[in-house]
Formats: sequence, C-alpha cells, structure tokens
Amino acid sequence: MKYTEVAGVYRRTNGYLKAKDGSPSPVLAAPGQELPDVVGVSQAHIPTAQDQGQLGDCVYQTLRELMTGLVLRQGQPEKMFSAVAPYWWGRNLDGVAPTDDAGSTCSTAIQVATSTGVPRKEAWDDNKPFALEPDQAAVDDAKKHQAILSFALPDLFTMRACLNQGFGFGFGFRCQNQLMSDEAANTGSVTFTDDPTAWDGSGHAVSVWRHDKNKVVGAYPGAFLCL
Repeated sequence: MKYTEVAGVYRRTNGYLKAKDGSPSPVLAAPGQELPDVVGVSQAHIPTAQDQGQLGDCVYQTLRELMTGLVLRQGQPEKMFSAVAPYWWGRNLDGVAPTDDAGSTCSTAIQVATSTGVPRKEAWDDNKPFALEPDQAAVDDAKKHQAILSFALPDLFTMRACLNQGFGFGFGFRCQNQLMSDEAANTGSVTFTDDPTAWDGSGHAVSVWRHDKNKVVGAYPGAFLCL
C-alpha cells in the first residue's frame, strides 16, 4: 500500500493495477478518417470532478465519472454514481479481502459495470466504509445502471475517434514523480518524461474528455483533458 503527499494531503497512489489478461472488451476498430486537431466531449456533458480521497478506488472513480457523462449526454441532470460500492464488488471479483484496499484493474471495473451495475451515490454514498458490503437497496439500484457495450481502445487514433464521437473513456497508467508535485497540483499539467528514474512505480486511473494535438505540455505536443 503506497501513500504519497500531494499538495499537503496524503493520497493513496497505487489504486490502479494493470490487468494480466488484457481487456475483456472487444477492440474498437475505428475507420481511418481524418480527425480535427481538437476532439472531445461537449463541456455540458463533462461531469463534475470528484475527490478520490485516500482510498485506492481510482478505477471506480473513473467508472462513475464515465457513467455520469452518459447521463449528461442524454440531456438529463447530473447524476453522480457511487465509487465505493463497485469498488467492493470489484475487489470481491478479484478475490481480495473486504478490508484490503488493494486497488483494481480497469478490466474488473468493466465486469462490474456489465454484471452488477453501478448504483447512484444516493443509494451508496462515499461515506460508507469501503469494507462494508453494499446492501440490497444499492444492489437493486445498480441493476438499473448496467453497461451494455464496452470497447477497448488500442491506440491514440481510436482514443481520439471515441472522443470525436462525444464519448469519454478511461485508462490507467504508471505514475511519475511530477504527478505528485506542487507544480502539477497548481497547474493541472502532468508532463511525460523518457527518464526511467522519474517514475515512482505507482499507478492511477482517470477519465478522459478531450484531446488537443497542438497543446504542448513539457517537451511533447498533444495532451488529454482528464478528471
């Protein structure tokens, strides 16, 4: 279990785990079309960012943001979903003890979304103990919000094509030291580096809503807008 001080607050920084067997979802085959330099979801369809706190449930924070984005896309008022309930179900699928804040994989999160669903935050809020099994009311509410389709995005082009169609997506990545810095906390900009000593070995997951080919962050052009 790894905690790192970020902007004066200790955060759980290895909640994302890389799946051993790849994604259970079919791979999206995007047509080879020309895409605009800037692609993304309408601002009205981007959910309000939530604070993960000190739990290693970043994968399920990502899942709930994506679920909320779909609600907004349908023209409905913002409806925030639970992160703690699917995190419990996901760890149960992974064979992890309820008291173990072990993190999870994006693949497991998709399995939860399709098999169990995700309840609304009002049915199982973030103040519930992460080791507490969601009750029947949360289970029943989750069944009303199950995923029907999911696709793996194998490369930058398919990621951009997904955004161009107005859909957000989520991914996990290895963290680098700069992500935990005051600079990143103050600017919101996370730079990429080729320096192997600059990566701290932890992992994080985020939801993605836009990509700009021309925006330069650090030494590289191209940047995602993430929550």
